[in-house]
Amino acid sequence: MAYIKYFTSLVLVLLLSISGFTQNVTFNSQADVDVFDINTSIISGSLIIESTNSLDSITNLSNLVNLTSISGSLVIKNNSDLTNIDGLSNLTSIGFGLIIQNNSALMDIDGLSNLTSIGGYLFIDDNGVLTNINGLSNLTSIGGSFSMDSNGVLTNIDGLSNLTSIGGDLKIDSNYALTNVDGLSNLTSIGGELYLQTNIGLMDIDGLANIDTIFGNLTIRYNNGLTEIDSLSNLTSIGGYFILFGNNGLTNIDGLSNLVSIGSYCNIINNDALTNIDGLSNLTSIDAHLAMHSNDVLTNIDGLENLTSLGGYLKIYDNPALTSCCGMQDLINTGSIFSVEIYNNPSECSSVGEVANADCEVISISIITNPPCINANNGSIQIDVDHFDAIPFNYTWEQIEN
Repeated sequence: MAYIKYFTSLVLVLLLSISGFTQNVTFNSQADVDVFDINTSIISGSLIIESTNSLDSITNLSNLVNLTSISGSLVIKNNSDLTNIDGLSNLTSIGFGLIIQNNSALMDIDGLSNLTSIGGYLFIDDNGVLTNINGLSNLTSIGGSFSMDSNGVLTNIDGLSNLTSIGGDLKIDSNYALTNVDGLSNLTSIGGELYLQTNIGLMDIDGLANIDTIFGNLTIRYNNGLTEIDSLSNLTSIGGYFILFGNNGLTNIDGLSNLVSIGSYCNIINNDALTNIDGLSNLTSIDAHLAMHSNDVLTNIDGLENLTSLGGYLKIYDNPALTSCCGMQDLINTGSIFSVEIYNNPSECSSVGEVANADCEVISISIITNPPCINANNGSIQIDVDHFDAIPFNYTWEQIEN
């Protein structure tokens, strides 16, 4: 969260210094808004709406009713008495960024209902009573990153239902009342990172079902209501790192069954309900390290049996239920891994040597029956077991009356 706020401030500074954005408009009080020319339709720079005068804080934006375009950025921040932004109802485009931050009385952003595109960033952070973002229902694209952080009563993001692309990162962090992300159901691509953290009421991420590629990192951390991530079943590659950390309700990661490659490291840590990682069964390469530790009920890592390339170290430790590391045996025995540390797991997975020498042969049994003819004893049974030439057994046929 601190990173996002710092990044927001940095972006704001950059926005105001870019060549060409020379006609910035700043409102620090209601008086500033009231003297603004109501006939203005275009601002060729950035518009900053920030109350700094406690005796005359901004309460309405009605003088902006004819504004249709801002070529720079729109910044609405630190307004304690602003309950709506209806005065922006005719705004259709923002050339660079939109920041809506720390507006403690803002209940909706319906005034942005005609906005169709944002050329740069969208940050919606620290708006304590914001209940919905339905005002963004006509927004189809965000050229840069989208951050939604610490909006305490926001339950859904259905207002983004027409959004199809995000050019940068998607970060959804510390929105405690958010139960789903269904509003992102038309989103097909994320140009940067997907970051889901500390959304304690988030029950599913079904709204991400149409995403097949994440060009940056994937972080899923501290979302304790999340029990599965099945909606990521179309995801085939992660361009950066993958972090799965502290999701105490997550029992499996089957939704990653089509994931083939991770462009950086992979950390699977502190997921208290995770019993297996079978969802990684098609993963063949991790370009940096792999670390798995402190997963209390993880019993096996068979899901990694098709991993053939690991670009960094391997660490597996402090998994108290992990009794089989056979999924990594073949790769460990190639000697190609830079460094391997395996310790403080139960027997069969408590050391590198133990994993390397474990009996990981899978026994396959097939049974073929040829029943006898009626009133005859000419039937047969064929049983084939891997690694055995002959198996002694007895059998009899018994006719059952119908």
